[in-house]
Amino acid sequence: MRIAVVGPLGTLNPEAGTVGWATVVEDWIFEPLVRVDPKAGLAPALAKTYQWTNAHALKLELRDQAVFSDGSPVTLAEVSASLKVVGLRVRKAEGAILVESEDATAPLADAIVRGLIFKKTRAGVVGTGPFVVAEQDENHLLVARQKPAEGRINQAVLTPYSSPREAFAHTLRGDADLLLKVEARDVEFFDRIPQFKVIKGSPIHTLAVGFNPREEDVAERKALLEAIGPEEISKVVFGDNCTPVARARSLRPLAPGRPLNLLTVASFERVALAVRRSLGARGGEIEIVAPQAFVDRVRDHHFDLAILRPPTSSVTMWRTGGLFNYYGYSNKKVDAALDAGDLPAATAALEGDPPAAFICHEERIAAVDSRIKNPVLGP
Repeated sequence: MRIAVVGPLGTLNPEAGTVGWATVVEDWIFEPLVRVDPKAGLAPALAKTYQWTNAHALKLELRDQAVFSDGSPVTLAEVSASLKVVGLRVRKAEGAILVESEDATAPLADAIVRGLIFKKTRAGVVGTGPFVVAEQDENHLLVARQKPAEGRINQAVLTPYSSPREAFAHTLRGDADLLLKVEARDVEFFDRIPQFKVIKGSPIHTLAVGFNPREEDVAERKALLEAIGPEEISKVVFGDNCTPVARARSLRPLAPGRPLNLLTVASFERVALAVRRSLGARGGEIEIVAPQAFVDRVRDHHFDLAILRPPTSSVTMWRTGGLFNYYGYSNKKVDAALDAGDLPAATAALEGDPPAAFICHEERIAAVDSRIKNPVLGP
């Protein structure tokens, strides 16, 4: 299966954190102990059973005869080293393992589903999934099923293209069997080609315009919030395929001031253009950078505004010093509300000092070869 993506592949490495499109095949190679199910709950993965012992600890039993792709057994040492990457600690507990968060206030479920179990070998990092990395460079990533199976996809190759237009054109030309990100306006092209079928999935991210956390002027952030209209931007960019975030405020133009530059990756250039238009005379330059450079710039607060995609249920990511808060936002009222388990209060505190202007919940659209049976975009 040939998969077309837009932008750099990045490096497949669960220890350092995979950045870029390599994450697409990450779950085929590495498994977490538990994963998110279609109803947004937890489901066993490498673990065959799990049980909450309290709000901050999970007791799990590993799958029988769990092994890595090199045939070696999964041990407590590898599980412990793997989960340490996401801020979790592991210890034995009555024939099972107990997983706890190193930060008692951090949500354990958020971390454990991201904790991919891996083992370092001389040949590289291996996981417990059915696939292994066969080849990798900046121009392609080839993964292969360790034990080929009849009637299944046994190899997949990711090919990066420089823009959505290029990926779209190559897919139509027959150079790819799967285009993972189809823009809403392009769906009709695939509807006319019997070779492809379009599949859709519910939103897992919210498109947002992030404000620089170093900007201490809360009034400026609130003014930006009132200048950026979710309905207008989502309609222009996505049509009816991105549900606008409800907002009670009426739109108001920004007061005069310095131009504000927008940082983005190639996939969201049109979003950045629409946001710049909404800023009027305050709209500055649009900087399009590679995914890793984007993460580095946001982490270093080297931007004015940035096009972000936080998880749809994103309130917990804004905790001060949180595991996934690379953005660097900090708000004592948000922290206190999260510590108390009061999500409405945390949401209200975010509105009082907004980290971003949330635009819309983006529907996922992909085009896949018609020969592939029962394709779905998972949770």
